[in-house]
Amino acid sequence: MKEGQKTHIEDITSSKIQVIDNAEKIYAVAKELHRGTEGKIGEHIDSLFLMWPTFDRSKKLKQFSKYASHELNFFLFKRDPEFFTEVVLPFVKSKMEKSFIDWYLLSNGDQPNEWVKKILAFVEIESLSQSLNMLEGCLMVEVCLDKGEAHHKEKAKGLAQFIVNGISKEETNFDQQNRIFDTVLSLSGLDKE
Repeated sequence: MKEGQKTHIEDITSSKIQVIDNAEKIYAVAKELHRGTEGKIGEHIDSLFLMWPTFDRSKKLKQFSKYASHELNFFLFKRDPEFFTEVVLPFVKSKMEKSFIDWYLLSNGDQPNEWVKKILAFVEIESLSQSLNMLEGCLMVEVCLDKGEAHHKEKAKGLAQFIVNGISKEETNFDQQNRIFDTVLSLSGLDKE
């Protein structure tokens, strides 16, 4: 549910609920879902994404050096803007070959116009914009709506519809949904802090 959204439970006495409202709980669910499938979810995720706010600068630099990736760069862009600006942004700028995610991160840096223009030009070529993964497509829609002109916004609406159509075409795996649902409900210790 989204923040502020409400639901009505007919019979609370026969219902089970579990609130997943922070990164630690999400990690606990992911870890449980991947138990027995080593390599699917690395222990470094725990030390990076959950523990990052507790690291001093030296430890952050060491972890960034060891685990540098698009995922970590994006996480730091969202969760540690100071470290992102001081360390990640210069690193991304220096890359010889930049990906779409790099363009997005640079479009939020100190010289955004060059990178915004690249993203806006990218959306003009339908086959390229439709080749992006879901996250990249959503980021492109965001840039077009926030920084584009009217025709970019129209293209963004079309791309957003393409993403939605792709999601709605995917077959629902009810077995998987039930497994996730049961796993979440079975983790009764999540609310103990």
